Amino acid sequence: MGKQKDKDKGLHFDITPHIVKQLGEELVPDEVTALMELIKNSYDADASYVAIEINSFGKLDDDNLFYKDNEGYILVEDDGVGMDLDIIENSWLVISSSSKRSFKKLGKKTDKNRTPLGDKGLGRLSTQRLADVCEFFTKKEKKEGIHIGFNWKDFESKLKLSAVEVNVEPADLKNKGSKIVLTGLRDKAVWSGTNLEKFKAQIVQLISPYKEENKHPFNVYLKVNNDEIDLRRVSISSP
Repeated sequence: MGKQKDKDKGLHFDITPHIVKQLGEELVPDEVTALMELIKNSYDADASYVAIEINSFGKLDDDNLFYKDNEGYILVEDDGVGMDLDIIENSWLVISSSSKRSFKKLGKKTDKNRTPLGDKGLGRLSTQRLADVCEFFTKKEKKEGIHIGFNWKDFESKLKLSAVEVNVEPADLKNKGSKIVLTGLRDKAVWSGTNLEKFKAQIVQLISPYKEENKHPFNVYLKVNNDEIDLRRVSISSP
């Protein structure tokens, strides 16, 4: 009788959330790599721009957030194709899932003739390298906007990955695209002081191979601690 009950219950594999954090730390070695994965996601989504704002010590004043009053934040916003609830549930929230992998293998390109840069599904894993909390606002054309959010600290306290809470609600978004809101920065020193010039130079070096000069340009805008950074004036050889 006991065996029959187990069968009716439907046994399945699960995994400890700590493994997911460990995987992210191994695949995303530093903050620059983490931020570049998010930039690549915007490029792959056929965005014409990605705007990045980094504030090391400020608190984001936004009543729409699930998690408020966290010190330090990063905003990554684009006008790409966005996602709907089905894509979020069956792709974005499925660790290591990436439709880009098969897309690239078949030699396909996006509507803007771009070959996807990402293929390992690292975008969501990379957010843990940057901040404790990840919130995501996104909208596909002619679809309802979606807002999801979770706390990476829950991956340390929960016993099973399926027990990690993911908040979700409709979002009143007018235009297609995505905005990632990361709060509670893990390493504030990376974005200020002497490290900042090195960071800017690395960003320019990394984005230059795919900053297109054609009818579908991809522009990267950067603001750090209230200062607008003109990436065109940043030398790759900066100290």
